[in-house]
Amino acid sequence: MKGDYDTALKLHKTHLCIAQELSDYAAQGRAYGNMGNAYNALGMYDQAVKYHRQELQISMEVNDRASQASTHGNLAVAYQALGAHDRALQHYQNHLNIARELRDIQSEARALSNLGNFHCSRGEYVQAAPYYEQYLRLAPDLQDMEGEGKVCHNLGYAHYCLGNYQEAVKYYEQDLALAKDLHDKLSQAKAYCNLGLAFKALLNFSKAEECQKYLLSLAQSLNNSQAKFRALGNLGDIFICKKDINGAIKFYEQQLGLAHQVKDRRLEASAYAALGTAYRMIQKYDKALGYHTQELEVYQELSDLPGECRAHGHLAAVYMALGKYTMAFKCYEEQLDLGQKLKDPSLEAQVYGNMGITKMNMNVMEEAIGYFEQQLAMLQQLSGNESVLDRGRAYGNLGDCYEALGDYEEAIKYYEQYLSVAQSLNRMQDQAKAYRGLGNGHRAMGSLQQALVCFEKRLVVAHELGEAFNKAQAYGELGSLHSQLGNYEQAISCLERQLNIARDMKDRALESDAACGLGGVYQQMGEYDTALQYHQLDLQIAEETNNPTCQGRAYGNLGLTYESLGTFERAVVYQEQHLSIAAQMNDLAAKTVSYSSLGRTHHALQNYSQAVMYLQEGLRLAEQLGRREDEAKIRHGLGLSLWASGNLEEAQHQLYRASALFETIRHEAQLSTDYKLSLFDLQTSSYQALQRVLVTLGHHDEALAVAERGRTRAFADLLVERQTGQQDSDPYSPVTIDQILEMVNGQRGLVLYYSLAAGYLYSWLLAPGAGILKFNEHYLGENTVENSSDFQASSSATLPTATGSALEQHIASVREALGVESHYSRACASSETESEAGDIMDQQFEDMNNKLNSVTDPTGFLRMVRRNNLFNRSCQSMTSLFSNTVSPTQDGTSSLPRRQNSFAKPPLRALYDLLIAPMEGGLMHSSGPVGRHRQLILVLEGELYLIPFALLKGSSSNEYLYERFGLLAVPSIRSLSVQSKSHLRKNPPTYSSSTSMAAVIGNPKLPSAVMDRWLWGPMPSAEEEAYMVSELLGCQPLVGSVATKERVMSALTQAECVHFATHISWKLSALVLTPSMDGNPASSKSSFGHPYTIPESLRVQDDASDGESISDCPPLQELLLTAADVLDLQLPVKLVVLGSSQESNSKVTADGVIALTRAFLAAGAQCVLVSLWPVPVAASKMFIHAFYSSLLNGLKASAALGEAMKVVQSSKAFSHPSNWAGFMLIGSDVKLNSPSSLIGQALTEILQHPERARDALRVLLHLVRGSGTLNSTRAGSAVQEGEGKGSLTSGCEQVERTS
Repeated sequence: MKGDYDTALKLHKTHLCIAQELSDYAAQGRAYGNMGNAYNALGMYDQAVKYHRQELQISMEVNDRASQASTHGNLAVAYQALGAHDRALQHYQNHLNIARELRDIQSEARALSNLGNFHCSRGEYVQAAPYYEQYLRLAPDLQDMEGEGKVCHNLGYAHYCLGNYQEAVKYYEQDLALAKDLHDKLSQAKAYCNLGLAFKALLNFSKAEECQKYLLSLAQSLNNSQAKFRALGNLGDIFICKKDINGAIKFYEQQLGLAHQVKDRRLEASAYAALGTAYRMIQKYDKALGYHTQELEVYQELSDLPGECRAHGHLAAVYMALGKYTMAFKCYEEQLDLGQKLKDPSLEAQVYGNMGITKMNMNVMEEAIGYFEQQLAMLQQLSGNESVLDRGRAYGNLGDCYEALGDYEEAIKYYEQYLSVAQSLNRMQDQAKAYRGLGNGHRAMGSLQQALVCFEKRLVVAHELGEAFNKAQAYGELGSLHSQLGNYEQAISCLERQLNIARDMKDRALESDAACGLGGVYQQMGEYDTALQYHQLDLQIAEETNNPTCQGRAYGNLGLTYESLGTFERAVVYQEQHLSIAAQMNDLAAKTVSYSSLGRTHHALQNYSQAVMYLQEGLRLAEQLGRREDEAKIRHGLGLSLWASGNLEEAQHQLYRASALFETIRHEAQLSTDYKLSLFDLQTSSYQALQRVLVTLGHHDEALAVAERGRTRAFADLLVERQTGQQDSDPYSPVTIDQILEMVNGQRGLVLYYSLAAGYLYSWLLAPGAGILKFNEHYLGENTVENSSDFQASSSATLPTATGSALEQHIASVREALGVESHYSRACASSETESEAGDIMDQQFEDMNNKLNSVTDPTGFLRMVRRNNLFNRSCQSMTSLFSNTVSPTQDGTSSLPRRQNSFAKPPLRALYDLLIAPMEGGLMHSSGPVGRHRQLILVLEGELYLIPFALLKGSSSNEYLYERFGLLAVPSIRSLSVQSKSHLRKNPPTYSSSTSMAAVIGNPKLPSAVMDRWLWGPMPSAEEEAYMVSELLGCQPLVGSVATKERVMSALTQAECVHFATHISWKLSALVLTPSMDGNPASSKSSFGHPYTIPESLRVQDDASDGESISDCPPLQELLLTAADVLDLQLPVKLVVLGSSQESNSKVTADGVIALTRAFLAAGAQCVLVSLWPVPVAASKMFIHAFYSSLLNGLKASAALGEAMKVVQSSKAFSHPSNWAGFMLIGSDVKLNSPSSLIGQALTEILQHPERARDALRVLLHLVRGSGTLNSTRAGSAVQEGEGKGSLTSGCEQVERTS
């Protein structure tokens, strides 16, 4: 052929010469055009461009529009061949425009067809289709059936590539009809081939097969081996889609036979590739490897780089299926090398992606991340939907990597990018995967509500996809999350749906998963019989399908369920089977779990040596696997078992390590609060057990340090939450005995430290400079004295019940004796119904509390404080702390009536004997004469906060404890150190004259709906109290409708002293205030810190069954100042007084006292005064007046409290202790800074130390001059004699002059 073009070229050149001689300009143009076409045919496109441009020049000069049109067309073809696409497009467009101008439909049709082909060749099918469609509209006038057939074919192909398979079928059928009219067998063959592919894409396999069989018969009649080979390959592919792999293999073998017959090596290689892939699908990997190796050898012989490249990819896929990831990775490296030589970015991107997936399977996530990032970089160079989808999937894989590395924040970022790609391309399958990844990420971060939204969306997508397996999987994940959230009904509903779908699909593995999930939910609900049925079903399926992993799982769950039922012998049988399967499969994680379970169960059966053996094995594995939480739990259990078996030293070591590990894990930022709280419980148990062991070993000082560590954890979490910048000391560093003694040395009085540890009350008496003076231990369980050396577990099947705590009995008796019992417990409810109504109310409060807290207590501080208290209250033996299974107590030995004999002595006396008498030796020595106000600092926890310590006295003394000492309670020794305050108060406020010294809040105005619903009635006497206190302190009170949450919170951040005369809900740890009146207080942003947005869950009315309209009753969040709200503030406050109005009907709980006082202390307040029971109005008034007067006279809070108690006690009407003994100061001993109290302090100084009068008087003068705001009431209360003020001033001036 090439020779013909050369000859043609010579003739065209001769033609050009003649035209030039004749000066025939138009003929010269035609000659240039013909030469251009010849060069084009020879593939010399730059020469073609040169001649066509000369032709165009001439045709423009002679104004030959028809010639210009065809020349633009020819130039476009040459430019396209040279890769100058923009120029080519411009010339194609010019050709079309001129053809239309000339109304030359033949030329226009050629231009339209060329433009369609141009866009198609660039993969721009959306742009190509309209040009082909315009061509077809011209077709009836063209009478060119062959051309029309080609355009139909091309348009079908464009729609096929766009995924519009129905449209593709339509145009391929038109193409076929035209080919039949023309009796053009080759075009018919091509049409059948493509029509079959379109039907296959529509999953219409019978039509697809029919088309490919027509292709096969046409190919045979044409004797076209290429077409025959194609037909056999397509038939094989259809059989693969029909899941008939063996049928497909027969076609591929015919392909291979044909390739051998025609001796075409390329076809041979292609057949090897198809056969290898088919054998891989039926898991005959040896055969697959054989065929792909032959495929590779053929391509290497042919030096066909793209083919070699594909063959390496096929080999890698087989190695991946075999789990031989190193071999697979080598193949991908070869493939990448070839891809780079071919300069094919889409191939390179694909290989980088596969390398990343291989590294993921090898569990080398960091390296996998590197490859996915390289894949993304390559994909940036590509356009088109395929590469956008690949980019999305790369994001998904990166998400999986970061999730595996535990970096859930990064994982979530990538899953979000994956999701947005999947949504933009409307790829439902990918959306489902992205939602699943997002759900798992949020769940791991502890954002369970966000996880819930993602899993629900995933379920919606699964329904749209309509694939049963996907739906079942989505229901399973959603069920598992609901179970974690404690929504057991929803969890069961989801898991039952998963079970039903699995049964419809006859998918045994899925059914097994659903049964396992349901068993777990019923186990959590305590419905152990139902749980056993599901775990048995899981086991049965696992045995029938011979699935050892699921068998092990079922045995393990059955063991746990029997352990929960207390059927320990059966539990051991299942746990041993779990262990043996885990050992066979060398599943180290499962072995760790089963060793741990066996250790617990043997401990419960009192086989301590076996328990120790199993737990040591479990510990070794947990350490090896780096499973720190398992390690901590096992060390905790091991400590208890070693202790029970008498090995105290080793027990001590393990419990120390366990508590340190729990501490470390709890500090990790990404864990959810609920998860941290579950660890907190275990850690509390470790600390308590450790105290018991250390005391048994006689290490009383170390036991004290451990007790203190247990107290300060929640506070440390809070500090870290609030810290900014560099800190001097780490709040988490465990406190040592030396630090404790150093803090005690900084005090002016004695420290009496109490710790409740698993059924024991320990107390230490410490003195500044002298260390620990005395230690005492007292068993609070049964009446019999326990032998502390032999660990209660020797009789641990019977546990004292939580209510049977001696301490609670004593507190209840004291309150009964004082006549304040009705405010403490509902034991004396007047009727059954009243008590039931109370229980319903309690339940409502409980639910409300959980709702309020989950939203507003991000660090879990308040819940930790409460849990610690709950833990101390349930006087459990160590076994129950260990195994979480409480066996029933034997024949009522611990029921209350039987225990009355231990309370033969008066209750106050019994409390004195329990708490103070053992320390009397050290106390007598130190209390000294009355009036010197020696201090006694009580470090309390749990129920101890409810004891009126002021009232305790022994038989030998006539003095109450408050008369002997200034009393202060604190939650921990660390809270005594000034340093803990400095963390929170960055810059202590300076009280300027504009700063209100005090905030007084009284009798908030509540809507009647709220009062009726929550029984918070009006409090007129509280309003009187508020006015009295504000007059003493010289400020405007916030009473009635002004006492809104927003105003109160604002006032709190500016006051030195705060007084609340309001309802207090101890159940909700909250003060009741006036709801805001403006439109939407829910989301008001107040002037201090955080916006108070009320979460949706709280805006809904708490219990619609009331039948009240929602608008009547504002959300509780609007009218409660909760402990969590207080925590959000940074307070300059020195003293907070929580009033004791008798109009308040809320019973005081230790939880409430602890949560509210610790919240105020944590927010920066230095001291809180609480009342343990309501006091009659007149007595309360007398007490409050005396207390504030003493404070304004310059006394410290503890001394002022003592004075006030004395004033009320010595009055005729209110001498009974119930009127004055229930007040308790918690925190530091403070003095007020207000001008009047400073005057009082200066006067006190003058009277006590005349020799220092000059300095004191100088201060006094300055204050009196400066405090023009001081009103007569305050001056009077400060100086005590009204007329003394004038003479005092002149005395001061005299001093000034002489100096």
